[in-house]
Amino acid sequence: CGARTLLPEGTPSIEATRPGTVEIDRGSGVTEIYEADGDAVEQSYLVEHPLGPRGSDLVVTGRITDALPPDCQDSTEGFVFGGMVKVGRTTVIDAAGRETLARMSIRGREMSYRVDGAWLADATYPVLIDPRVGSDVQATISTKDDRTPHGLYNAARDEYVFVYVLVFSANDDDVWMVRVNASDWSIIARVAIRQSTAKENDPYIVHSGTSQQYLFVYIDTNDDVAGVHTDELGTVTVSAYYIFNATGNDYGHTPCAGWDSVNNRYQVYFSGEYGTDTTAKIYVVGVTTTGTVWKSLTLVRDGGSAHLINPAVAWIVNRGSGETFVIWESTVCDIFGGFVNSGLTAFTSSILTLINQAGADKTPQVAYAEDQKILLVVDESNFSGIDKIYGQYVNAADATLVGVNFEVIGDATKDS
Repeated sequence: CGARTLLPEGTPSIEATRPGTVEIDRGSGVTEIYEADGDAVEQSYLVEHPLGPRGSDLVVTGRITDALPPDCQDSTEGFVFGGMVKVGRTTVIDAAGRETLARMSIRGREMSYRVDGAWLADATYPVLIDPRVGSDVQATISTKDDRTPHGLYNAARDEYVFVYVLVFSANDDDVWMVRVNASDWSIIARVAIRQSTAKENDPYIVHSGTSQQYLFVYIDTNDDVAGVHTDELGTVTVSAYYIFNATGNDYGHTPCAGWDSVNNRYQVYFSGEYGTDTTAKIYVVGVTTTGTVWKSLTLVRDGGSAHLINPAVAWIVNRGSGETFVIWESTVCDIFGGFVNSGLTAFTSSILTLINQAGADKTPQVAYAEDQKILLVVDESNFSGIDKIYGQYVNAADATLVGVNFEVIGDATKDS
């Protein structure tokens, strides 16, 4: 094949270069590196110079003694061992920032990474071969920054779907989605949802089970709240349209959405200023599966002199005819929320003070356990100068707090 293979010769030199990192000198200008990173291990090979004839492939082969998946050849997505540990996509990067994927294969008890010789012929050395080993999944791969992900689980298809922003250039952010197989964590597809020459930010995804459709909401470059509908494969069925068209000094920020399965329609909440507003308030707009508005712009909550930002929602099927539990952050530094009726016309509960630690409470999220009829609200709270993750349970049946605020995650360093 005209390939050259790296194999250890003799006794390698092993050195712990810094906490959590081990480097193994394999000789011939090749260093094998292991670096602990949460629940994953960054394994990489640094190749200092060309190792064979120009244009020949480079192959790194290792022996495996753990439980193996079936023999598999020529994958760029990786393999899962024992249902948990994943060897993910193997990125190859040269000193000039050029990037490609290595082909991965398993034969018998050996796993190999093959780097294309034509790509190497134009490479600027050193070259880094960088597979990822761990229980996590690298959902995106590009030479650009990927930001602000939001995801959900589609039970009917047994897959996770994520939406995120790909920073294409300084003034061009695009919205992409990724579908992940929930059984083996393989990437099913990556699809561009909204590409323009301007900025799209703060994406959020919601699924309508009955119509087998996704609604993506985001903020466009003019601070409008916009929406795109797709089928479950990511094919656009309703092109980008305004949910809230900001004019003058109006703006929308951090949208989120819920699906009302009783009435088969969406609810889109966001923080914004409208008309003569000088402080951010919480608004809602109702839209259908075809992108038409069934409930025009409606003020949900006015915080007076305080800005209300970062709303989050959970839809409660077994309360009334289907209500939404809406939470938000106030610049008085606490987290508040309450139940809104399905017509989006009024609160059906008192406004609850959900999290009120001594420091700033911000960026809340909420989830609903339908079998228990319990909501969990979490946020980032500053406690004695350190940011930690706090939580609060809420009884969805009677809109009362269950217990008190509790620490979910509290490391010695910042949690956000």
